[in-house]
Amino acid sequence: GIHYYPVSDVRQGIVHIVGPEQGWTLPGMTVVCGDSHTATHGAFGALAHGIGTSEVEHVLATQTLIQ
Repeated sequence: GIHYYPVSDVRQGIVHIVGPEQGWTLPGMTVVCGDSHTATHGAFGALAHGIGTSEVEHVLATQTLIQ
């Protein structure tokens, strides 16, 4: 379910802007991202956490967060 958007695609951008703009951020979903502005997704009813790069690797591999 991962879509590739080339650099010249108009849907490219910063994750905390593109997610809500494209309708990917939905109320009740959990969002984690290696960006300090990730909490922006909370304005759309999502539970959002900014995480570090090692945690991003873990989330991509296991779809879980380390406690």
